[in-house]
Amino acid sequence: MKVLTLMVEFRGRGTPMDRSPGFAISEAVGPVRFSSGEASGEARMKTVVYTNDGHFWEAGEIAFPELDAWLVVDTVTPGRVQQRADGSSYGSITWRVVSGGGPFAAVQGIVTGNFIGDATGGFVDHQVYNLLLAR
Repeated sequence: MKVLTLMVEFRGRGTPMDRSPGFAISEAVGPVRFSSGEASGEARMKTVVYTNDGHFWEAGEIAFPELDAWLVVDTVTPGRVQQRADGSSYGSITWRVVSGGGPFAAVQGIVTGNFIGDATGGFVDHQVYNLLLAR
């Protein structure tokens, strides 16, 4: 089994879902770097987020077009988010890798993210991917 570590600095936006309090669609794009420092294009993230009382759950897909790969992720343990009086926020989450495709087929692993959000829904999220590849 091969271990692969990637880092992504996502910049994106969370958009509240109409008629679904606490739910938002989160979309972002960011550069990918291997732990060696080598760049590998961009990653694209699209997830659904549910926030309640300082906790949040998230599930969705991360696409790596230059690698012709993708990951499906979700949370087992909720993340934490702190709201500030000015409307900004910060927090962290850990995802488990549910499945993958392309070179990430049969992958297992974990993703950790730390983010800072602004009052308008914009955010920067630094994520680390520790993946166990089957090949």
